[in-house]
Parts: sequence; structure tokens; C-alpha cells
Amino acid sequence: MSYGFIVFLLVVVFFYRARGPKQRALANRGLRWGIVLGCIGFGIGLVVGIVIAASVHPTESSGFAALLGPFYTGPIGFKIGLPIGFVAGVIRQWFWQAANPY
Repeated sequence: MSYGFIVFLLVVVFFYRARGPKQRALANRGLRWGIVLGCIGFGIGLVVGIVIAASVHPTESSGFAALLGPFYTGPIGFKIGLPIGFVAGVIRQWFWQAANPY
């Protein structure tokens, strides 16, 4: 997986947080969604990897089955969650500004 892309996203988020309170709220929302979906992806990958390894070779133990969560599905969940959180934050801010014009 491209961990460089995740590092790039985190650097952009932390620079964006320094711009002001509204940008900090958007960045925090993006990070929150990224971390939550990353943890969900990690857990799903961990459980599914172990279940698949046990069903394919029930008498042999596979040492690589548990690596599906931390190296694939966890980072993919973070990469999906970060933009979803930013979009959700922008939409929320847009609705708040529309409801409170002054």
C-alpha cells in the first residue's frame, strides 16, 4: 500500500488545521472519519483474514492471514474515510451558514 499517500494526507490535514477555527473543525471531522473507517477496515481485515485462512487450510496455520487488516483494509478505510469526513464537514458548514446568514 502507499503509506506515502497517507503521510501526505496527514501533512495536508495538519497544515490545514493551522489556518483557523473553521478549517480546524473540517480537518478534525476528516481525521475522525478516517480513523473510524480505518479501525473498522482493520478489524474486518483481521477477522476475515483469519477466517479465510482457517477455511482454506484448516489444518495449517497461515502467518500472513492476520496481515490483511493492518496492511490493506485498515489504510484503505483511512483513505476512504478522510475525504468522506471533509465532504461531510463542508456540507455541514454550508448548511450552518445557510441557516445563520448573519
